Amino acid sequence: MKVLLVHNFYRRRFIGGEDIVFQNEAKALKERLGEDNVFIYTSSNDSISISKIPFSIWYSKKHFQNVYKMVKEYKIDIVHVHNTFLDLTPSIFEAAHVAGAKVIQTLHNYRWWCPNGVLYNQKLKKICENCVNKKIPLPAILFKCDYNSYLATSLIAFANGFYNFKRFQQFIDRFIVMTEFAKQKVISFSVPEKKVAIKPNFVSVLVPTQISHQRNKYLFVGRVDYIKGIVLLLETWKQLPDNLELHIVGAGPLDDYVRQVCSQHKNIFFHGKVSREEVFNWMASTSFLIMPSLWYETFGLTVIEAMSVGTPVLVANIGHMKEWVKDWYNGFLFSPTQESLKSVILKSYNIEDDLYWALSKNAIDFSRNFTEEKVLEKLISIYKEVLDESHHCC
Repeated sequence: MKVLLVHNFYRRRFIGGEDIVFQNEAKALKERLGEDNVFIYTSSNDSISISKIPFSIWYSKKHFQNVYKMVKEYKIDIVHVHNTFLDLTPSIFEAAHVAGAKVIQTLHNYRWWCPNGVLYNQKLKKICENCVNKKIPLPAILFKCDYNSYLATSLIAFANGFYNFKRFQQFIDRFIVMTEFAKQKVISFSVPEKKVAIKPNFVSVLVPTQISHQRNKYLFVGRVDYIKGIVLLLETWKQLPDNLELHIVGAGPLDDYVRQVCSQHKNIFFHGKVSREEVFNWMASTSFLIMPSLWYETFGLTVIEAMSVGTPVLVANIGHMKEWVKDWYNGFLFSPTQESLKSVILKSYNIEDDLYWALSKNAIDFSRNFTEEKVLEKLISIYKEVLDESHHCC
């Protein structure tokens, strides 16, 4: 089995979750299948100038030719694509298909159906599916869903319309999603069920230097942005007793807002962006991780990372989180309101120690479903399944 892994980095300087998943899977597959059987083709949006984007976003002949040649030259069986936005373009799906490879795409977002990829309207501050299955996603333009710009959103929206008109999805043999919720969601967007497979991301754990789980300390890890629920979290924390500490790790557009709140409340601490090792140390020293996201998280890596070091979680009951978190088992769910979040924080703080450590143990047990070995086995089984289908067809 020869596999070509394809990925478009958004920015080389700012490595995001999709990039980490791509790099981790590439490394793991090379170890499993052998260096000679796994090939890499990547691009970066750093390589294109803003002035050229209006012309290059539609279809890349260069990347079409490069992918086509690689498939032919190295006799590639599977082309597995992670991201094509915006330099690669969906032309590579056609190239891989025409060259004779089976084509798989991991859906790290919902960009096929939503110009901003997250099914969330920043202006209305709510989950939004108004553009799904529209020939041209005009609602996105109305609300300036990309970069808060009519021009940028119009360009991306019309490009999406072009991709759908050209029916690039027909060249994809399998979509990989991370959760059952995501599977049902894309099926509701008119993707045939037989074309959707579930494979989560695997978690690489950095063992903390010390595990203490101080019961009065809570942790937020992630992008400091409204959509991630940071405003909901801070406005709720203002109502809590001073002995409860909130520690915030991450960076984003609301950094200044967070600093301002921290300056007024002695029990809220902003640590900014820290190393991955430090993130695990914070997880191991706090009692609960809080994820108050207001949108459909496609995975939520920090939730599994926290569980892996025995930290139970408090998560908003949106999207697939109800698949992962059960009340009184490995954490607690809450509705994305201040009243519900406040209630669940106080409940989690007041539970007896033996119940807390039971949550901690269950969190560790659940996280073991996301080991590299288990996830890689699932990925390879998807590869084999897709190849078997082509053999049966012939």
